Amino acid sequence: MVTKKKDWPNFNWNSDLYKMFFELGLKNLIHRSGVLSYITPRFYLLNKEDSSMREYFLKKTRILSLALCNPFESAVTENVISILRYGEPSTEIATFTHSATKGIFEQVYPVNVSYCLNNRLYEIVLNTNPRVISILDRMKTNSRLTLGDCITSKRG
Repeated sequence: MVTKKKDWPNFNWNSDLYKMFFELGLKNLIHRSGVLSYITPRFYLLNKEDSSMREYFLKKTRILSLALCNPFESAVTENVISILRYGEPSTEIATFTHSATKGIFEQVYPVNVSYCLNNRLYEIVLNTNPRVISILDRMKTNSRLTLGDCITSKRG
């Protein structure tokens, strides 16, 4: 049996099947005190089309941690381990990156949730230290142009 995205019209986040699993897991599978954890491509953290999904995560769940990794050697995409549950959103999201040479996860700069909630697309930017966020905020406040006015980019 083949399953197609169009067969699931009630799912809002169905541009990729893994997003449907997030929605199904959060809305139908876990108990309100349960924890959901998936290894997925990390694209949902920044993709424009996924802003409603990120908004839901940031406002309706507590994102316990995000860990960058590549557990599948044959996979070309960069992955993230997302661990979340229902509950009061925290002010920061713990973030980790996998060190292949050491074989461990190392904690890096936490994500500031208010920064994510205050950007237009609810982007969750990993590995950005508070100094860089401060510079970006000043650029946003003191500029008449946006970066999108100056360049085009698919990713990055």
